[in-house]
Amino acid sequence: MVYSLVITSCKKDNSYIIEYSTTGCFRTCPILDIKQINNKVYFNFIKHNDKAGLFYSKLTKKQIEEIDFLVEKILDREIQKEYWSEIEDVPATLFRLKYKNKNIESYYDDHIAPFEIDTLYRYLLSISKEGLVKTKGNPFEISTREEVDFDTYRLPPPPPPPLDNSDLENN
Repeated sequence: MVYSLVITSCKKDNSYIIEYSTTGCFRTCPILDIKQINNKVYFNFIKHNDKAGLFYSKLTKKQIEEIDFLVEKILDREIQKEYWSEIEDVPATLFRLKYKNKNIESYYDDHIAPFEIDTLYRYLLSISKEGLVKTKGNPFEISTREEVDFDTYRLPPPPPPPLDNSDLENN
């Protein structure tokens, strides 16, 4: 008797689109856009980054597998539309994931970001540390940027000093 074992590999359908856009803060928080589609990740470094302009990186097989894993974790979780803390001087991020007939969108600040979404953001951002190719023109559109203000916020004026009793006596 001859037995044969056939192992088939199920290729994950990674036909998703990931987008992130960040806002500024009172000081020098990085303002940028990230878009991952197919086997490339695009970066638009707007303000307060080591680089400026539009770049992309072609993803390796290992990077695609990591992103697939992180996307699967997001798809398995119930994601709220908004996550906000009471901290005022913190950048906000708009996240979108489009996969088949599922669209996930979340607007959050960095202190209360959902773990899975923040992990994916940090992983994609780590790809920008080496091997980027500067693009000519604008090869990608970021829908999240249309809804996110990218200005750096100005610090509010300091509160007035407390009144000194001697000020009252001199009047």
